[in-house]
Amino acid sequence: MDKEQSESKSTGKPGDGGSRQAKSETSGVAARSHEAAENIKDAAVEKLQSAYASAESMKGQAAERVRKLSSAVRKVGEHLRVEDQEKLAEYAAEASDRIEGLASYIDSADLGRVVSDTESFARRRSPLFFGGALVMGLAAGRFLRSSGASIRKSTERLAASNERPERTASRPQNQNLGFGAGAPRREGGASS
Repeated sequence: MDKEQSESKSTGKPGDGGSRQAKSETSGVAARSHEAAENIKDAAVEKLQSAYASAESMKGQAAERVRKLSSAVRKVGEHLRVEDQEKLAEYAAEASDRIEGLASYIDSADLGRVVSDTESFARRRSPLFFGGALVMGLAAGRFLRSSGASIRKSTERLAASNERPERTASRPQNQNLGFGAGAPRREGGASS
């Protein structure tokens, strides 16, 4: 025992120097872990805010697309009214009003609520939900195709006008293109 007592007296407590070093290392590791956790948390919050802002922007774009669909359905209704298809025109007007209401809801509602309501509707009335999604997808496809075609035509016209020399100024204003009443008659017969 004399040996143990002499070790206790020299260091104060047995193993005291080692425990201080372990405490120091532990507190250093804890501080670094805490700092790393704070950095991860800050990065996650930043990503979440960015994703939320992006989702809000997409929500606004979706509302605008739905408004365009509403406008297209309204125009169809107006055309049907001109064609004396009053009952179909009424259906189109009602559908347009409901679609506009959907656009307003999408635009004003909280993103979480929109997602939750959409999921709920899809569960309750799945055939209607998927049918509507199909119709909207087809409408969007037609819109994109027609937009792409008009953009291509505009681009082709612009490219063609940049390649050709200016001829429009030298062309006579009343140039006969061979069509209609001013077309030259063929020799020996009436024009067709």
